[in-house]
Amino acid sequence: MQPMAQAQPTMPGNGYVLYEPSVEQIAPGEQEAIRAITQSIGRTNVRTFHKLHYAIRQQHAKGQGFLKGELTVYRDLPDTMPQYRESKIRSARSTAQRNDNRHGSLLDFIDDFVKRFPEKVDEYETLLTDNRIWKQRTVGIGVVTPERAKNLGFTGPMLRGSGVAWDLRKKQPYEVYDKIDFDIPIGTNGDCYDRYLVRIQEFRESNRIIKQCVDWLRKNPGPVITANHKVAPPSRVEMKENMEELIHHFKLFSEGMFVPEGEVYCAVEHPKGEFGIYIVSDGANKPYRLKVRAPGFAHLASLNEMVQGHMLADVVAVIGTQDIVFGEIDR
Repeated sequence: MQPMAQAQPTMPGNGYVLYEPSVEQIAPGEQEAIRAITQSIGRTNVRTFHKLHYAIRQQHAKGQGFLKGELTVYRDLPDTMPQYRESKIRSARSTAQRNDNRHGSLLDFIDDFVKRFPEKVDEYETLLTDNRIWKQRTVGIGVVTPERAKNLGFTGPMLRGSGVAWDLRKKQPYEVYDKIDFDIPIGTNGDCYDRYLVRIQEFRESNRIIKQCVDWLRKNPGPVITANHKVAPPSRVEMKENMEELIHHFKLFSEGMFVPEGEVYCAVEHPKGEFGIYIVSDGANKPYRLKVRAPGFAHLASLNEMVQGHMLADVVAVIGTQDIVFGEIDR
């Protein structure tokens, strides 16, 4: 088999998508910047959900979350945002407050979020970072040395919390990360508290990434999907008015696209670590073989080692710091 062209995976929202630019034929830059935004928003969502629920489990703290939701960009960046409507359970005043930042475009909406979010991170830190109970439950718990972290196959915050500055966005750049200014936070002691600090700082770094991508998209407007309807579906209007577009739509959704023969492994820096996909193609419209490398499996395998010598209650802290999602482990 001849090697396939290097694929570029990404993670819009909370899903996983593997892109193949050689067949996608995307206009350079546009879609990549949008992917970087969706990845960073997804990373922020995951971090917020993880930190707040981790805190609640650890000390029954009460935290206040922030806006959550999927960001879906299909043909172009929307010029208007959907508005909340007044209803029996939502007053006019409440509706107006919810729509306060929805009067502009999608980029305006994201930019407003970027400006507001650092204050929320400060609130999370006020609640947790110097909290005596929080530190008693996390400092010195689940310590992993840099060498052992690498031997166990750690990636993401689990590896960086042990002091290893490894991030695929920096070491093996994809999308537009080589053009974006951001830092990679690392820990010093390799315990649960260090991994918490790493994740908190990644809130702020994700915010920087989103801001830079929004600024770039404002300066470079344009379509975000290819016009080649053999790999991207036509619009609904075109499909209903043109027989050729209707055929393209039918063929694409009934058969899909035929990928050249070959094999490839690609990985992205998922919020939990390295998320990789290995695909083997025999030239058909479905993969001959597909293997998903999820980060959680290697992390969970270290659980027994990380809890040695600790109390039973500390198992909760260690599982929380691993940020395990069992769906990716028992698939």
